[in-house]
Amino acid sequence: MKTKFIAGLCAAFAIGSVHAQSECQPKPATKQSPLAACNARMGHCVDVKMGGVKSELHNDAALNAKLGKALGRDKPCWKVATPVPADFLLTNEAKAGSEAWLGEVTRVGLVLYALDDFDEALGRPIEPMSGANVVDGRIEIAPRGADPLPLKPGEYVAIFRFFGSSNWERQAIFFTVAK
Repeated sequence: MKTKFIAGLCAAFAIGSVHAQSECQPKPATKQSPLAACNARMGHCVDVKMGGVKSELHNDAALNAKLGKALGRDKPCWKVATPVPADFLLTNEAKAGSEAWLGEVTRVGLVLYALDDFDEALGRPIEPMSGANVVDGRIEIAPRGADPLPLKPGEYVAIFRFFGSSNWERQAIFFTVAK
């Protein structure tokens, strides 16, 4: 009996981890909703580059576990594979086939988390950085009217909201600022 319970518990955890990773996969297009991937607002209808490096879907279980502890519910589906400089340029464009759905991007919103601020001993997710904005394609940290500060070397999660003339898209990205 104990063996069956443990086997069932292991299976439940395995299903849960597969489900968590499958949340990032694009929703399949249907006749009624040819842009279902866009409607989910998980980043599948915009191409994002940070310092010239394109973001890519990730399915790294260890990274997901780490980010789940640090961020709670805002785990990113995307990552930039190589470190970027602190003053990187952010570029974005609608993916082929979704241009009319998104329209021209007129504004970029940002929620930024510095993962180095996470203290597992506190037992709670970190708070987003205050004063983080995208200005002329660059991330600026300007708390309460102070002069903008550069990003420090370390790991970050940025949740970008791309507001287009027709709709909006969101892409949450894990990235590292080089030393």
